[in-house]
Amino acid sequence: MSLVIGYGNSLRSDDGAGIAVAEAIAQWPGNEFRTIACHQLLPELAAELANEEIVIFVDAYPAHNREDVGIELRFLMPEAATLHPHSLTPATLLGLCQQLYGHHPKAYWLLIPGHEWHFSEQLSEATLAEVQQALWLIRNWNDQEALCTS
Repeated sequence: MSLVIGYGNSLRSDDGAGIAVAEAIAQWPGNEFRTIACHQLLPELAAELANEEIVIFVDAYPAHNREDVGIELRFLMPEAATLHPHSLTPATLLGLCQQLYGHHPKAYWLLIPGHEWHFSEQLSEATLAEVQQALWLIRNWNDQEALCTS
């Protein structure tokens, strides 16, 4: 089983894209993915990573214009961990997992372009389309894993 961690602020429109992905995956029948949806990455998530072979972090990034679409998939390596919650990134969380448990899972960062960041619980149409693409990629993970960029 693999872990998907979707994070962001679901009250800030497209910033909730990661959470939307995690919540959708949690509803899949016969799911081979465990999911966590959270507002931000916290140090205690290192314990969740310790028992996984693969983790996929899902978050939104600010698209600069309407043409700036396309999800990004990056392979992650652990970085030196800090214990300040607001400075935790997926890579530093991997570093914390390595430091505490002596190993870390294979990890990827799936970034979804966000176009609207105002107060709303709705994703923009452009980001919703990218969420659907992200869900397709994760559903077909074994075929897509080799396509990620470093």
